[in-house]
Amino acid sequence: MATTNIKRATSASRLVNYAEKRAVQKDGHNLQIDYAKTEFKQVREIFGNSGSTQAYASRLAFSPDEFNPLNEKDQIKVLEIAKTYTSSNNFYY
Repeated sequence: MATTNIKRATSASRLVNYAEKRAVQKDGHNLQIDYAKTEFKQVREIFGNSGSTQAYASRLAFSPDEFNPLNEKDQIKVLEIAKTYTSSNNFYY
């Protein structure tokens, strides 16, 4: 059974750095992953976000019994599940 976790990030740039180091499969939802930091900064500037929350991090975790983290097909399947999850939920706070 999958578990989820959403937490606030005070630095979108650090959040992207953290994710980039650990991700084995990468994709973005409504952004280009190679330019994620720049796009986050542009959105903050457009909407005047100078507050302490720059982004939210959403994490999905699965049991190794459900998906093998070393299997590329399972990695791609989990990425597709994550994309479906994020596109079907409203993450505006």
